[in-house]
Amino acid sequence: MTRSNAREVAVHMIYELGFGSRSAEELLEHEMTRERFAQLGEEEPLYAQFPNEKQRQYIRDLVQGVYVHGPELDDYISRYSVGWSFARIPRMAAAVMRTAMYEVLYMPAIPNSAAINEAVEIAKNYEPAEVVSFINGILSDGFALEDRTLLICCEEGEVEYDPKVMHNVTVVTVEDQETLTPKFLLEQQKKCKATQIIVEYNGMWDIQPFYEEGMPENWVLYQIIFTVDGPTFDIYSKNMGPLMLEKLRNADMIIINRCSDELCTALRRRNLRLINRRADIYLEKDDGTSEDYMDGTVSAFDLSGPELRIADEDYGLWYVEIMDNPAMYEGKTVIFRAMMCKPPQYGDYFTPGRFVMVCCEKDMNFLALACIGWDVSKIPEKTWVEVTARVSLEHWDPYGEEDGPVLHVTDLRKCEKPAEEVVQM
Repeated sequence: MTRSNAREVAVHMIYELGFGSRSAEELLEHEMTRERFAQLGEEEPLYAQFPNEKQRQYIRDLVQGVYVHGPELDDYISRYSVGWSFARIPRMAAAVMRTAMYEVLYMPAIPNSAAINEAVEIAKNYEPAEVVSFINGILSDGFALEDRTLLICCEEGEVEYDPKVMHNVTVVTVEDQETLTPKFLLEQQKKCKATQIIVEYNGMWDIQPFYEEGMPENWVLYQIIFTVDGPTFDIYSKNMGPLMLEKLRNADMIIINRCSDELCTALRRRNLRLINRRADIYLEKDDGTSEDYMDGTVSAFDLSGPELRIADEDYGLWYVEIMDNPAMYEGKTVIFRAMMCKPPQYGDYFTPGRFVMVCCEKDMNFLALACIGWDVSKIPEKTWVEVTARVSLEHWDPYGEEDGPVLHVTDLRKCEKPAEEVVQM
């Protein structure tokens, strides 16, 4: 399932919320099951594939967020609905706009343009042209103009920015690195009253001086996106290895563009995940489409050895990977620290795991793995243990119809708790 499909599934649920008969939690509990997707998938192709854990969390965040912030979102809709009363707006149109507005306001990792453009595309599937035009007008010409953006360009590109699409963006070009001082940047921010700043950094400049000396103290660095020309990736890596390595390691998102199918395959063989485990990596194709670098054949960990020891800070990343792509770990031996958990309903199975926090203390989950093959009757609940186990892809009732990772324990011993008991995602 793609991110776009996950967003459309969330819109369906937010549409259901509009009837007010169920809370977000009740709705998600009913709808977010493999059985429900299988039922709906018989008539609706959108539900043919059950979302993975990351996509399910994205859907939950949207549905719960819109449910909590509904009055605020509806106020925005009413504010820009010139000539339309709120009661006149179709429920699906309202659901689409609530979804896009929540993403813009509360999900900063998603670009505003992506949230709005995707919303308009979803609306085209359900509403007539005049309603789609109405939605586009509210989102693009009204709501999206709320915040102003300062764009600092540190080099001139081959194609200039189109002023027609830069309604609330002020572009400032600088020619040398020394210009980027806190005083200069604050002056530019004040001129255009920008609430967000994007620095299109020159890829040939060392980025460390900007972190240490260039950024104003009250600015918070939110995200680093590194874009790379695919056909020249290998040349730059060989000739300017340290500079490329710095950019790859520091990035939160890596986009490699102009990729052929052959280049995508070659880039996956290099396994950039070993350089940067936390970054989202995307391959942009020649035809304008894009695909996730992590296609089930690439791991964030080195799986070439006889065993894999999971660092405490990597537990969350490893858990997501082994649950999304368990086949990669079939037959592998893993070693990790976790807190003992022995749910009585699972019989001989026990489920050691870690508490993982995604964004705040309220967003905390216990991520555990199914283990078997060791007598843990004398080990108390919540005891920290080091587990050594061989991964097998097999049936376990809580997984439902699909097989999942089951860890056959070969060694288990008590251990010291980690320095940080809660894993940060």
